[in-house]
Amino acid sequence: MAEGAVSRAKLQIGAVGHNQLAIGTGNLMPDPSFEGTFTEQLIAATSLWRLTEVNGSLRGLRVDGTSSEPASPSLRVTELAVSPGDRFYLAFDYRVSADWAGNSVRFYLRWQDAPGTVLGYGTAIATPTPGADWARTSQQVQAPAGTVTATVWVQNFKATASTADFDNAEIRTVIGAGMVLAESIGTLELAPESVTGEKVVGKTLTAREIKALSLTGDEIATNTLTARHVAAGSLSASRLAIGTTGNLVGEPSYENGVIATYIAGKDDYDVEDGGNNSAKCLRITAGADTYRWLQHASSPVLPGDRYWIATDYRTSTDFTGGKVMLYLGFYDEAGTRLGSDGVTVAAPVTDGTWQRISKIVTIPAGASLGNMRVGVDATGSTTVTGRVYFDNLECRSLLTTPGTGGRAELSPQGLRLYDESGDEAVSLTTGSPNYLTLTNDGTAVATIDQDGNTGVADLSVAGRLTIAGDPI
Repeated sequence: MAEGAVSRAKLQIGAVGHNQLAIGTGNLMPDPSFEGTFTEQLIAATSLWRLTEVNGSLRGLRVDGTSSEPASPSLRVTELAVSPGDRFYLAFDYRVSADWAGNSVRFYLRWQDAPGTVLGYGTAIATPTPGADWARTSQQVQAPAGTVTATVWVQNFKATASTADFDNAEIRTVIGAGMVLAESIGTLELAPESVTGEKVVGKTLTAREIKALSLTGDEIATNTLTARHVAAGSLSASRLAIGTTGNLVGEPSYENGVIATYIAGKDDYDVEDGGNNSAKCLRITAGADTYRWLQHASSPVLPGDRYWIATDYRTSTDFTGGKVMLYLGFYDEAGTRLGSDGVTVAAPVTDGTWQRISKIVTIPAGASLGNMRVGVDATGSTTVTGRVYFDNLECRSLLTTPGTGGRAELSPQGLRLYDESGDEAVSLTTGSPNYLTLTNDGTAVATIDQDGNTGVADLSVAGRLTIAGDPI
């Protein structure tokens, strides 16, 4: 059609409605995890940018910012057609090396008019901490007047040393309420899972917008509703179902297909037959100078609570050069990673038999979410071979009395009792030495240590007394 051939005057009122229009709600970023041939071709002509194994995906984007003077190496990803006033949600994961020096890392849209004149920028900016774990930042931006296109860029801004990593980039259209006729979009016009929490502005959905009984457990993702989202008295017994297993790991034996679907197509990860007393297990193939890991869904936690974490693992008989990892990661409500605690097996058993590792961890101050992670860490090792298998993950809350003084502590390992000073007095557990101390007003009056040695104040024997096998 010639330009301007179809104008408002040539359209009957009401002829174009929601049934004639399709709204794109997906990610506009091509190859957002930088794993495909698109990115490979994109960086083929530059020596500053390369691929690396990174945050929960097979590959990510790395740029070398080493420069004698502050420089801002940038990579143009693609170009989008936009209109003035269009709004976009930008987000990306970022991480920098411990010796990185620079101003910030950025993911931005450069607004341009028809002749290509730059009209401005819409930017998501993060100021990373050198050596810190992965973090995520986001920003909503709006195209200014006169905009017809936007080019998409990633940038290591004013850097002078070492590398910066990018992964899981997002560009999503933000649709304002004034652009949609009331009641013109119903369930028939929405594809399943097309409207998620990240596309809904906070507090725009209240009880009057939701049909009674229209939300059940099938419509609510795990851990999306916490205490701060529920009004007092709004939940009665008829609306609650109680789970009794106690394990916070949703698919501990990899048998439900959720993890298998998530890692489909990733050659270094797979769910295979032959778990430890179960049908399936997770396989992670080790890689040279690489930390490969799989993170499970988050669960709500409280600071000071203690959890017992555990997993079964076995390696292939040719495994060498890597460590087996089991960790519980801690996050605040904003999703910022606060740290982690767990088990590192530096010298795993490599005879092909299943082994069990576990640890009791304490949730730190400020944490509201925790998630389990298993992995194979071969960072710094260039001679790596073999595979590691995982099964039967557990993350269970300890039953204990608050405080650090006298208390009881019950976990899947067994029973521990602590005296008034907080010292362990009784340990009846598996996988660790057992001992018993009896006290009276804080004074030990009888003990049995882990080697069977016994100490008592007075001894009264009603029957036969035997010493070293000889009756007395």
